[in-house]
Amino acid sequence: MTQTANAHETCYACEEESTTDEHVPAECFFPEGSRKDLIKVPSCKRHNNDTSNDDEYVRNLIATQAENSEAGLTLLTGKVLRGFVHSPRLKAATFETLQLARTATDTPVLIFQPIRSRLDSVMLKIYRGIAFHVTRHQQLRPMDIHYRDLKFNDLRESNEYGLFKMMEKESIPWGGSVQEVFRFRVCTGSAISQPIIEIEFYRCFAVLMSPHDQLLHNLEKPQGIPST
Repeated sequence: MTQTANAHETCYACEEESTTDEHVPAECFFPEGSRKDLIKVPSCKRHNNDTSNDDEYVRNLIATQAENSEAGLTLLTGKVLRGFVHSPRLKAATFETLQLARTATDTPVLIFQPIRSRLDSVMLKIYRGIAFHVTRHQQLRPMDIHYRDLKFNDLRESNEYGLFKMMEKESIPWGGSVQEVFRFRVCTGSAISQPIIEIEFYRCFAVLMSPHDQLLHNLEKPQGIPST
């Protein structure tokens, strides 16, 4: 959270005047030493500082996934574990629903069933930040949020997993300055109202967000947006 927003600039996620710059995603997702050239967008206080508890909760949830990259494990064994020591309440909230589940590729993993409202709010915030970063316009319409690696339903028998496969088929390039921690790709087309964005943390936790009721296979000539 940086106090360098331009005067009279509007927040990326609402109509309030910006007072800070919001990192997308929040800095807490990045291990120390891996915070170079992070994306920043103008933000009001409510959409920056006031969401820090949810950011940390979601970071801890993702970092404890069994298929983490080296960057994810560094974060888990460092900042996340220190946070558990300093905040028993945060530790309890993260670990209270430990269970065995399977990913879309049928890999068994231990997961901590999240509080869906908190998880969704952070992902929507990231979507709006990335969309603002690449288009310089607010994207405030309702979104569908699809999780590849959490078993809210059986993704092996759902159309949601096909959305991720379609994004892969289109060979849209990934963006992000520290891609071992966080990367994203943006897809647009004449048949959709606002961008479809796929994000991935630590090369193991993927989320795809699309306009409400917009299926990716309905796109006409989908194309990637440069993800710098």
